Amino acid sequence: MEAAVESAHRGPVAHRIASGADWSIENVVCDLGPNDKPSHERFNRTTIAAVLARTFECGTRSKKALLYPGSFLLGNAGSHFECGHDHGGGDHCVAFHFDTALFEEIASSAAGAARFLGMSPRSLRAGKPPVAAALPDRRPI
Repeated sequence: MEAAVESAHRGPVAHRIASGADWSIENVVCDLGPNDKPSHERFNRTTIAAVLARTFECGTRSKKALLYPGSFLLGNAGSHFECGHDHGGGDHCVAFHFDTALFEEIASSAAGAARFLGMSPRSLRAGKPPVAAALPDRRPI
């Protein structure tokens, strides 16, 4: 009987790029491969991560998705997930983390942005541009 071989891979490693009191941005690189067990992880904050390189599977026990460059991984604070690399080794993402209160403020501000520019939900569905009178007056200097 052969002894189990210990993987030399570390899994996801995050390096902080920038941060504030209630947000942070991290460069996340994972070196797991097809022979490694999936990494079990938890979102500590509301997270939006953009996949920059490689492919990997991510999800919960009931739902999984294949993520690839250009994909976004969205996570609620406290949610658990796992990532695996059956299609090749490693991945690279940039992750934006927000405290729940800040994310709610950003989301509610974005939801009201259409009304601020003079757009109604009906005009957005119809593909109509915003009313010119609602835009700031831009006269040449």
